[in-house]
Amino acid sequence: MLDKLKILNLSHSHDLTRSPDFSKLPNLEKLILKGCKRLCNVHESIGDLKSLALVNLEGCEMLNDLPRSFYKLKTIEILVLKGCSRFQILSEDLGEMASLRTLLADETAILKVPSSIVRLEKLEYLSLCNLRWSLKLPPLLMGMHALRELDLSGCNLKEIPSDIRNLSSLEEVNLDRNGFHSLPSFSGLSKLQALSLDFCINLVEITDDLPPNLGYLSMNICIALERMPNLPGRPEVVSLDGCPKLIEFRGLDSMLNTGMILGMRAHNRITKFLLKDSTLQGWTGCGYISLLGKHIPTWFNHVNNNGDRVCFQVPQEIGCNLKALAVCIGSRHYELNPFLRNYFFVVNHTKCTCIFASIIDFYTPVRFKDYLWMGHLPNVIFNLEGGDCVHVIVQIQVQDSETELIRVTKTGVRLVADKLISFESSLLFTGSIPYDEAIYKFYFNYDDDDSASDDDDSGDYI
Repeated sequence: MLDKLKILNLSHSHDLTRSPDFSKLPNLEKLILKGCKRLCNVHESIGDLKSLALVNLEGCEMLNDLPRSFYKLKTIEILVLKGCSRFQILSEDLGEMASLRTLLADETAILKVPSSIVRLEKLEYLSLCNLRWSLKLPPLLMGMHALRELDLSGCNLKEIPSDIRNLSSLEEVNLDRNGFHSLPSFSGLSKLQALSLDFCINLVEITDDLPPNLGYLSMNICIALERMPNLPGRPEVVSLDGCPKLIEFRGLDSMLNTGMILGMRAHNRITKFLLKDSTLQGWTGCGYISLLGKHIPTWFNHVNNNGDRVCFQVPQEIGCNLKALAVCIGSRHYELNPFLRNYFFVVNHTKCTCIFASIIDFYTPVRFKDYLWMGHLPNVIFNLEGGDCVHVIVQIQVQDSETELIRVTKTGVRLVADKLISFESSLLFTGSIPYDEAIYKFYFNYDDDDSASDDDDSGDYI
């Protein structure tokens, strides 16, 4: 009799086939049976545990269901069924679990979500991703007013119930790898901040009434996507890698100018338009753009097509009003390094300073592909003036590594003095290193044969 026991953790008991009889554990609050691969039966006395708040059955591969008594519990807050690959049935009594806040049933064999789920008024996080079979959702979802995160990725869904717009507390929705051709209206989801639709290969276009607070929209590898609407509000990140049929993106110019980060590493009509001569010359956004391409646009007037640096002297007529540096870098990646940081070192040989700015690159590189990164750096950081002799040197560094660098193949800079750039981004990190250290770092260790272009006059400023 363990009447005071609150936590029972039998995780990774690989020979356990039946759970204990819980009648002797009346005050149990947490039951953890994670990784019990042969567990196939949970004792019905679990329904007598009136204080039980957490049940973790992750990785119980032989478990088919739970006793009906379990669904009568009013105290369960977290139920984890992730990786229970044979678990098929969620009882219709699920709706009686009044305290349930989190339900994780990823990688299970569940075929149907019981309609009673709408009675779970406290449910905040529901995840049913990567199911073995096609999932059938109830026709009505309204009722889960507290639901903040919904993950239905990899569920083979052919359509999304239209009343998803009534889940007014939703902040994040993941619908990756599903088979629907269109989306219902999301207009009622005023709190929605992130929507992911990656690998929805049948999706042709999306609704034009997305909520204004949407900050992150990912639609990578939507190979049938043709049209993007004018997104409301000020989206922070839009990712459209691998969308070759895209022919229209309404309002793109204005969104870029408000600071949006755009990833579109695919050959399509929009990419060609953005790389067209002078298309982005009027761009004033503080975000950045990542595109598939080999050639730096011609409106960058200081260009090195064979290395990580450019040098120039700031003209007097520009230096008195210099607002920003527009920078374009080209690179090719041979390894998949998902977390990168771009460093921009501005070595001012006239003032003997070296100031740098760094920006985290959200986009995982595409292996064996050439792509371009473009962004703005505010001159208030570097304080360049007319007559200054300057080197801009770019490094792409693997996050959490001080030595692992990605080779920069091309570098372009344009001095921006004729338009105001609004810098509100929190992505920018700045600092400085001593000038003597910069000279040693970037010049004495510099391999001219490998990286320098024919017209690079690095030595003139040393």
